[in-house]
Amino acid sequence: MAPQTETPTATTGYSMDDLKAIVAAGMSVSEARGLLDAGYAADAVMELAQLQAAQRIAQATEQQTATAKAMQKAMRPENTNHPGLSALSYPEGDQARPKTLPFEFFLNHYPCHKFLETEHWREVELMAQVKPGKFSILRKDGSKMDVSVESETDANGVVQRLNLTFPVARDEKHLIPPKIALLYQIVHPDNPRESFVRGMQEYLNLTVWA
Repeated sequence: MAPQTETPTATTGYSMDDLKAIVAAGMSVSEARGLLDAGYAADAVMELAQLQAAQRIAQATEQQTATAKAMQKAMRPENTNHPGLSALSYPEGDQARPKTLPFEFFLNHYPCHKFLETEHWREVELMAQVKPGKFSILRKDGSKMDVSVESETDANGVVQRLNLTFPVARDEKHLIPPKIALLYQIVHPDNPRESFVRGMQEYLNLTVWA
């Protein structure tokens, strides 16, 4: 009997062939399943797998450098001044390199600028690069979502406030991309597909796989 190929189902949205191809591209089974089960389109996960594989050598070098620095730091006396290190801070810590914004920033009317300690440093960097305008970004399943950025300026035309808004239906909240990936697409709007993939790669590298 000829072997049968598993077809996409309503519960998974991807086939065993999709999973095999993604794993063959360099992503682990658990990572691939996690992204696919979370609702990411199979072709988007494949692009992430290929980009991840291309970056392995560079990441290995960075990891070796980080390990060497950690060993060097462990040999020094403990710093009595708390550096403000956290999963959200710059590697130097909030004391040595605080997160700052040049204007007030609202995300669906939430004042992100008032609570920078809860924002990842990369999110803050991207917020600072956002420009006013109308944008179309990709959601986790590859569908499009319209985003609006409105600004308020002072008498000299300097931006004092940005308000980024987009529609969020309760039953589709799970499709909204992570904040890093969302902001990355707005800052780099020329190629939506490439921006989505690179934004997701940044998010995964800086958070999930950090």
